[in-house]
Amino acid sequence: MEENLNVKDLITDRISIASVRTEDFAWPKYNTDSERIKALSSKYKNCSCAEAFSQEYMVPIDSDRESSLFRKDFKVGETLKITGVNGTHGTCVFFTVDESDVVAEIDMQKEKRFLDVFNLDVKSFVDALASKEFREQFIAQDNYATITEVRPSLKLSLNAGFIEKTKEEFMRQIKEPKTAYVARIVAKNHGGFLVDVLGVQAFLPGSLAAANKIINFDEYIGKSINVMVEDYIPEIKTFIMSHKKYLEYVLPSLIQKYDWSTKHTGIVTGANKYGVFVEFYDSITGLLHAVKMDEETKKKFDAHFYKPGDQITCYVHDIQNNKLILTCFEPGSKEDSVQVGGQYVGKITGIAKFGTFVKLKTGEDGVIRTNGKKYIKGDTVNVEVTEILEDGKIFFKDPTVVEELKEEKKEEALA
Repeated sequence: MEENLNVKDLITDRISIASVRTEDFAWPKYNTDSERIKALSSKYKNCSCAEAFSQEYMVPIDSDRESSLFRKDFKVGETLKITGVNGTHGTCVFFTVDESDVVAEIDMQKEKRFLDVFNLDVKSFVDALASKEFREQFIAQDNYATITEVRPSLKLSLNAGFIEKTKEEFMRQIKEPKTAYVARIVAKNHGGFLVDVLGVQAFLPGSLAAANKIINFDEYIGKSINVMVEDYIPEIKTFIMSHKKYLEYVLPSLIQKYDWSTKHTGIVTGANKYGVFVEFYDSITGLLHAVKMDEETKKKFDAHFYKPGDQITCYVHDIQNNKLILTCFEPGSKEDSVQVGGQYVGKITGIAKFGTFVKLKTGEDGVIRTNGKKYIKGDTVNVEVTEILEDGKIFFKDPTVVEELKEEKKEEALA
């Protein structure tokens, strides 16, 4: 075995990190570096050597010392917990890892991606470690580092360790979603966006990136939005993120923040034959149905005037399933109420012997009196209001009758 390690310098540097004096060690007493390593491992638990032959000496010297203190079988790719901060030198930090009192040096100049997550630069981080309070806080946060090299010395990466633990957390969030993250949109690709979430590269589908359909994907590049973890695709080792999932999680509390008894100005995100979709405060969406539009708004709607990005001001008539039912009229006013003879779109919500329950898209509930027709819960139907009682109960004409009347009017117009 060649004895050319200059072990005295190697071990002295390592022990000095732990503030242990080595001047009193009897260096001349030992004839070989192997003997010195064995003696030093007995005297100083913080000493370590990366040479292959050192493994046999890194064992308990007496029964009072646990073998975990001398663990040497580290492997590249293994992630270790940071258990202590032993000091700094320039941009380098000496960390204790893995409950084994092994000290590893990490050059923070190579950890800028890790520091970016916490909005810190190298100098600020190294200087902060001089504070006992910051060191304790850093250790309490359960930070990890991944081994990038074992020979000739142990090298670790905080960023790789952070990403590995973040991925493990994302996996847990798929089964038990309770945490939201900030996704930075890096680029667009077919069907969505490439995003960076805490240093992990992920995919954000366009259909899950906003409350409503996205018209201009380019406008989102460089933006940061809140997301939750939707899924993981093992074939491409990619996490799927969702802004919609985040909205579903936080919408109830968001909606409660605002006073909906007054008018609000929102942004048009789209339209269909029933009305205009509007978004408020970048997250809360609603439908302004055609029957809830005032004369001027209705004319613009019929002329296909409204385009995504346009502003529109309206009231909130009702809130259903965390979505706003909008109106141009003051809530409670005669104009805001359904009218006898008016035709509306609704959904079947229940079926009883005496009739079928319908909830209109404008928010009101009513009943189709029994007529023998079989309905299916969840069906969308066109109804006409036939009667509104003093207590507010609404009754509708059978949808088939409405369709028959429409056909009669068409025939009259053609005659």
